[in-house]
Amino acid sequence: MKRFAYLDIEATHTNWSDAKIIEIAFIIKDENGADLDYFQSLINPNDEVTPQITELTGITNEMLSGAPEFYQVAPKIIDKLADCIIVAHKAEFDYELLKKELELLNHEFVQKKICTLNLTKRMIPELPSYSLQNLCDLLQIKLNSHHRALDDAHALAKLHHYLRLIGGELNQVESYLNEHKKLIKKTPTLPGVIIFKNGKTSEVIKTENLNLTLKELLLICPKNKMRLTQRLIIEIKPSSTLIEAGLIKSKMEHSFYPYCLYTVKNKEGKILLRVGKTDPKKPALYYTHSRKEALNLLNSMVRKNEKIKYAYKESQLLKSEIIRENLELEKELQKLTVLNKNYLVRSHGPRKGVYSYFIMLKNRRYAAFTSKKLIKNSEDLSGENYKLKKMSPREFMSMNYSLKWIRNQRAKTDIVIEISDIKTQKKRQQRQ
Repeated sequence: MKRFAYLDIEATHTNWSDAKIIEIAFIIKDENGADLDYFQSLINPNDEVTPQITELTGITNEMLSGAPEFYQVAPKIIDKLADCIIVAHKAEFDYELLKKELELLNHEFVQKKICTLNLTKRMIPELPSYSLQNLCDLLQIKLNSHHRALDDAHALAKLHHYLRLIGGELNQVESYLNEHKKLIKKTPTLPGVIIFKNGKTSEVIKTENLNLTLKELLLICPKNKMRLTQRLIIEIKPSSTLIEAGLIKSKMEHSFYPYCLYTVKNKEGKILLRVGKTDPKKPALYYTHSRKEALNLLNSMVRKNEKIKYAYKESQLLKSEIIRENLELEKELQKLTVLNKNYLVRSHGPRKGVYSYFIMLKNRRYAAFTSKKLIKNSEDLSGENYKLKKMSPREFMSMNYSLKWIRNQRAKTDIVIEISDIKTQKKRQQRQ
């Protein structure tokens, strides 16, 4: 099993060839991250430490005056580092400085090394800074006393662990950044929307379970690399139903559907599918982002058989073929949209003492309201205060997607009840 030694050295200069060690620390872990050993000591360099180094590290000449010299701790360092892979941030400094000091004592130091500075540059390109402090800020790693060897070694070990997870070297390890752990802990298991904001851009995700989805999206692993290596603002918008979550998402994304599918009947009564520009005043079967998308859908549903030559068909045979083809097309259309009936959608349970409800009258009108009452059918709607409004293409597509999702749920977030047309009933209630 691999043994990693996370090494950090504080020195009298920033150039390793001229520098002397004033503090050394390393933490030894196995390849799964379990602690095995550690070492830390101030080192008397028999030289004056400059005010600049004291200001940087907090280490004074007085602190070093009673510390051991390097040759006194070298045997212990050599023994502990045997068979270890040396991990350092900017290894060309820490590794080379330690190697130089050991060679002065006639000990050849030739061990494998990993530089987390170079590793991070390869894995997370285009960061403004690759300092240990900046990387700790990015990956939410606690760094108590920067430029003190043991604290830096602890942070370095955590950084390397995260890089191994992001790179896929470690797997089957459930690990999260510190702030993400806190966020996950307070996120409910309700439906809703998760928003990842990065400057002017944002990623909006609808989910039936905010807590579970957040765990999946923030798990430290290769597929989540982009979310973990950017300074993102994360917003959580809980809802009572998946239908509501879909509407929140569509509103935030400002989805635009300029084309639609609709049907007409020819003089023989055959249903024909057509592509047209969206007209909010006219109902459609389905809306699309582009004409190409609409045509692809049309072609996937229309049978590619030879055109019927009606002039050579008996009228009775012609009628049966039209009915058959109409039925086949209607079956395909039912797969495309579920908003072809009237529905009452109820939240699975009450939230803050009330149920959330949505009424959907096919693809034309809908209403949202809350009630303490458990409503199970059209008759139970009597006395409820709701206002039907016209369904926009954006709302239509959102509700259609959500209803399809709900159909396949095992743990239902929304209870869908088919109801009769309540439009006339509602008008009657309003007159009363």
